[in-house]
Amino acid sequence: MADPVIVQFNTSIDKAMKESLIAISKLGYSLKSIDKEYYIINFETGPSMYSFSGQNMSILFNEIDVNTVQINISGTRKPQKQYQITDWGEAKKIGLKIIAELKSRLGQNEPERVINKEEHYKTEDKTPLKSSNYTKNDITHTRMNSKYWKIIFPIIIILVLIVCFQLLINSFNHNDSNENKVSSNVTEKDPSEISSIEDAQKYIIGSWSFTSQYPGSIWSKYIFYSDGSYDEFAAMPIDNNWSHIKKGSWQAGVSKYVNTGEKFYYVGINRDETKLIGILDHGNIKFQDMMVNGQDMIFWKGEKDPFNK
Repeated sequence: MADPVIVQFNTSIDKAMKESLIAISKLGYSLKSIDKEYYIINFETGPSMYSFSGQNMSILFNEIDVNTVQINISGTRKPQKQYQITDWGEAKKIGLKIIAELKSRLGQNEPERVINKEEHYKTEDKTPLKSSNYTKNDITHTRMNSKYWKIIFPIIIILVLIVCFQLLINSFNHNDSNENKVSSNVTEKDPSEISSIEDAQKYIIGSWSFTSQYPGSIWSKYIFYSDGSYDEFAAMPIDNNWSHIKKGSWQAGVSKYVNTGEKFYYVGINRDETKLIGILDHGNIKFQDMMVNGQDMIFWKGEKDPFNK
């Protein structure tokens, strides 16, 4: 497990959890669970240039006082079939992205930083040694380090080149597997009235919403435009309106079911380094690999106001 990202914010724990959920959605990550008793949010990320399977991430909230909360973000690489030496500290990079979103949403330019162990025990005496303080042993030790470094450095360069070459090969294999991903897990039928990609594209254009009744779930909304762009929104059930998350591009596509060979149509949403696939299913959109409390996220079409209930 990589070193966690730990910061403090001057806000309530409920506000911190709510804004963290919105940050997770905005960055395109998938929510796994929310533990309101112990103040823990678990989410996961998809494949990226740093890891072939993505990361399992957790956010732990610790209430220091009424208006101060400590946030601890950590993660581990998901199990994978492909060999990978390192993920280049991706979990920490993801944690820093979440913190950056929180700083923006909570209106704080610089949150209070928690000092780590290394900094806590670092000596304050930074005065360099004078030349007269160096001994013969010091000089000999320096020469030995230089000799060993000349041997070790080329080995490190070779290892880095091997890792880069392996990453390049795996990235090609990953791209090939992504082309078949649409048809790998789908077994349900699409709307029978759509008979071409053009029909699917016309049908997709408009507003689509997901408003789950499960406690702690995040509501989500997409508006797809005819020029191939979309707007994404998110909200909590206690909110009064949608919050704009991001803009991006989309396209309609067609594939076949693995169990019957029948065609189905889908919407592909480009989100940073990943692609989100939504299947047209009986007039609704069901997104692959997106679930809430074990249930598929089904988006219904139409401009409805879920806040006035």
